[in-house]
Amino acid sequence: CETCGGQGRTPDHERVSVEIPAGVHSGQSISISGKGEAGVRGDTSGDLIVTIEVSQHKDFERRGDDLFTSVSVDSLEVIVGTTVTIDGIIKDETIDISIPAGCKYGQQLSVAGKGMPRLHTKARGNLYVLVHIETSTGLTKDQLDTLTSLIDERKQSSVQDNQDESHAAQSEGRDSSDHKNKNAKKASKKRR
Repeated sequence: CETCGGQGRTPDHERVSVEIPAGVHSGQSISISGKGEAGVRGDTSGDLIVTIEVSQHKDFERRGDDLFTSVSVDSLEVIVGTTVTIDGIIKDETIDISIPAGCKYGQQLSVAGKGMPRLHTKARGNLYVLVHIETSTGLTKDQLDTLTSLIDERKQSSVQDNQDESHAAQSEGRDSSDHKNKNAKKASKKRR
């Protein structure tokens, strides 16, 4: 007939719902049986092949099943350590990131099992967090005075520690040379 051009089929469009499994990667394909092009003269329809393209997330970079992100931490909080809470990749998930005392700018921390879901398993990749340290601002005069006092105290303590180490090294050096001198005197008496 004129409608089918002798092939026994006519073009038609159908909206198909596709279930995307958690953890799928860009470039992977999903096959939906019987939803492809209609078969010639009533033969079986082909399969619909859907190729996945995963879009970038605004907060996370994906590398395999691992996720990478960054957090900003106040410089004073880094001195004593703190916890930062972020939203995870899974809906309604929050993740506590423990920032250790003395953490360095650019240090990378990891949280096991908080990355992307692994395809067809219950396991997940890891989350890696890059720490950015922001300088504290807006401190009151009293707070600045307290910090200055702590810094001065630390400098004095550091100078005292260095002096103690220097005296200990000098004393050790004297003890060692006294011991050598005594041994030299004993050796000289034995030769006589």
